[in-house]
Amino acid sequence: MAYPGSLLPSSFYYLDAAGAGGALEATPPSGKKFVAYTAISAGTVTFKSSENDVLLEKNAGGTAYEGAGLSGIQIIMAAGQTIYGTFSAITSSSKGVAYVG
Repeated sequence: MAYPGSLLPSSFYYLDAAGAGGALEATPPSGKKFVAYTAISAGTVTFKSSENDVLLEKNAGGTAYEGAGLSGIQIIMAAGQTIYGTFSAITSSSKGVAYVG
């Protein structure tokens, strides 16, 4: 069995919007993506993707899911909650850790 080290996050960003006085946006290094985000405190987090169909949200009628586009999607997160995916930017209004893959 191969060593899974290449699958682990290569680094992480600590976001503290409360200490900055507002929402913070983080972008990973060139050629990398965020692969997960863990909320340390509750708050609203916006996830953006450079690919249109990666992030889905309900349409205006609430009847189907469609691409969120480059504007991203906002999720209200509880402390300790983790979201996995492939993100090109994360904007947080609270404290959290964004993992780079």
